[in-house]
Amino acid sequence: MPGHSTLTTGLALLPQGLITGIGTAIGQRLATRISVRTLVTGGFLVLGGTSAGLLLLRADTPLWVTAIILSGRAVAIGFGITPLLFAMLAPLGDAQLADGNTIFNIAQRLGGALGVSLLSTAYAAQVAATDPVTGFHHIGVILTGVALAAALLALLLAPIRQPST
Repeated sequence: MPGHSTLTTGLALLPQGLITGIGTAIGQRLATRISVRTLVTGGFLVLGGTSAGLLLLRADTPLWVTAIILSGRAVAIGFGITPLLFAMLAPLGDAQLADGNTIFNIAQRLGGALGVSLLSTAYAAQVAATDPVTGFHHIGVILTGVALAAALLALLLAPIRQPST
């Protein structure tokens, strides 16, 4: 974040990491009461809404506003991770669970790396053609679109609930 110290930027990003963990735990509990389809779809809708909030950011936006927007994205991501893992592993037999979990983790890591690479490239191209804030807004539009498309795809998930432990 330009114009801010490393410590200040780190403190602004700290809530995002903490809330992802809390959101994941809450998402896991909610998945026993709400269908995976509903929870994941809702999570992606929240992700789309908070991603649209990125379009409001400017160079002089206070860090606390940025932290709130990123924290909203963190809640949404936390709500989706565990229920998606459950939905993927639910149809597998005991002998296939370890492989299914490994595939989920690999896909999650590769998808994240590929996504960050593509977004970084798109941002760099936009900045070269315009300015950093406009480039950032273009990324916000892409993230919003991807989240809303994912919400539509989440409607295809089975309406199952995670069993209580």
